[in-house]
Amino acid sequence: MSATRRSAETSDLPGIATLLDAVWADLDQPIAHSAEELAEEFDSTATSLADVMVWESDDGDLSAVGYTLLLAGDDLARCYLFGGVHPEARRHGIGTELIDHLIAKASERLRASGSQRLVMRTHRPSTSTAAASILSARGFTVARYFTDMHRSTTEPPTADLPDGYEIATWDNERAEELRELKNLAFSDHWGSTPSSVESWDETTSSSPTRLGLSRSVSTANGEIVGLLLTRRHPSDDEILGAPYAWMDLIATHPAHRGRGIAAAMIADALRAYREEGISRAALEVDADSPTGADRLYVGLGFEPWRATETDEMEVEPLTAPDGATSPPSA
Repeated sequence: MSATRRSAETSDLPGIATLLDAVWADLDQPIAHSAEELAEEFDSTATSLADVMVWESDDGDLSAVGYTLLLAGDDLARCYLFGGVHPEARRHGIGTELIDHLIAKASERLRASGSQRLVMRTHRPSTSTAAASILSARGFTVARYFTDMHRSTTEPPTADLPDGYEIATWDNERAEELRELKNLAFSDHWGSTPSSVESWDETTSSSPTRLGLSRSVSTANGEIVGLLLTRRHPSDDEILGAPYAWMDLIATHPAHRGRGIAAAMIADALRAYREEGISRAALEVDADSPTGADRLYVGLGFEPWRATETDEMEVEPLTAPDGATSPPSA
């Protein structure tokens, strides 16, 4: 089987969604992608449609897709490699070509970022052993393990806030305070990059985000010290067998940890999900979370569901003649 690589176009979005559905279903982690959500993802601070490459077979079907997402800060820039090969198009060398293209593209974007440390990563299902083998041969190593956990929204746990705190529905009029809290709370988390004003707006205004099902916690003087951001992907409900809500971000101010704030937000959100007819809740947890989040979630009734791994490879910055590092000139 032969396939021709070319830049993606807007008209390819439905085909890319169908292709990615097949890739993830083959890995036993089914996801229903949509052209609308892909259009948002490919029009963001992290990537653009011009960054997306597709491999088209002789009969016009899409055999593979690949793109990179760049998250850059002053100290660290991360570039994630995304994509896959249709199960029926595998074992023809397309996967190798795809990964080599993504590595070259990620290296280029990282070196142009100006960050001090440059890292390319993949976040893939643990069942993706073929990709793991190709990545390992190119110098990637498994750097982190993550687990998706889920539970029913029936009989939410009892978790009350201590005196002096108040829980409320997310107020996007206070978006800047919430962004600053997120950046502070995740500053001690592995590989986290601070959210810019623009990227935070993209996060909170994206089509899957449900601010009415999201929560914040404030002190008596009005300082926001906790947040929980909810996302919904209704197109996944049929594949997953139930309506799911994702607790995409759960953050507590470091000075207020250990007081039950996260547990109270989760319990309140679960009640809100149930009232909305959402029967399952899910979240992702880092196996080495510095806050011991996995123990918290187990205590709140969440059970392990799906495993993913993050592969990582350092990228050397370009070196100027005087030995200093610098991004390439335009």
